[in-house]
Amino acid sequence: MNNEIHIFRNGVKVYRKHCTADQLQRYSVCNVHEADEEDHFTKMVEAMPTGGVFVNVGAAVGYYAILAARLRGDIRVECFEPLPMHVEYLRDNLDLNNVPRSRVGIHPEAVSMDARSIALSVDSFSSRVLPGDSSLSKIQLITKRVRELFRGSGGGRTITVPGIPLSGICARLACPSIDLLQMDIQGHEAEVLSAYFMPGPEGQRKSPINAFLIGTHGPAVHKHCLNLLTSNGYLIEVDQPLSEVQPDGILMARRGVSVR
Repeated sequence: MNNEIHIFRNGVKVYRKHCTADQLQRYSVCNVHEADEEDHFTKMVEAMPTGGVFVNVGAAVGYYAILAARLRGDIRVECFEPLPMHVEYLRDNLDLNNVPRSRVGIHPEAVSMDARSIALSVDSFSSRVLPGDSSLSKIQLITKRVRELFRGSGGGRTITVPGIPLSGICARLACPSIDLLQMDIQGHEAEVLSAYFMPGPEGQRKSPINAFLIGTHGPAVHKHCLNLLTSNGYLIEVDQPLSEVQPDGILMARRGVSVR
């Protein structure tokens, strides 16, 4: 085996330099990226209609985009990833897996509450949104204070990236609906969903997203997202606030008849 490449048990390949030490340690125990979430992800992708649209929000180095493309050659795969380093890694990993770059759409916007530019603090392999305190929710404010206490208020460099609300994705992709939207945005899931489901001037609109698979960061965020989805007509098929085998909780929700 090439020591520069990590090959997962499902055949997906990534460059080892794109992985953190914690990730590589986790893979040595269970050789998939996120053991609990991957089972649900695979079932949801396989259940998508022919020619369906899969959107990966917070695509990082491309693991799930590549897996989706390998599982279903007929579906459309679209990624939103604002961190330039990850976009570069994602393209490298597409090439490594012989997935044509034309097969996967890559969009540099940060999915956020609105279309304003977003400040990101970039630290090694990760990034986080840096809104002003006045716009922080209680969840975000507590998280920010804890980080400042334990890590200091500094951190990595700051970059500014374009933002896009969840409600703007269909227009961005020129598609009427999304069959599956997977989201992992490092603790900002609740704020993004809150803005998405906020009624407009004409009242509550019908969501064009048929199914969600969300990685939640912490019990409070998980509960908030759960309440938003159920109150907006989604059936919860997986409700897992904590996992012993991956760092995130999992919410899986679908409109229509549950297939659990």
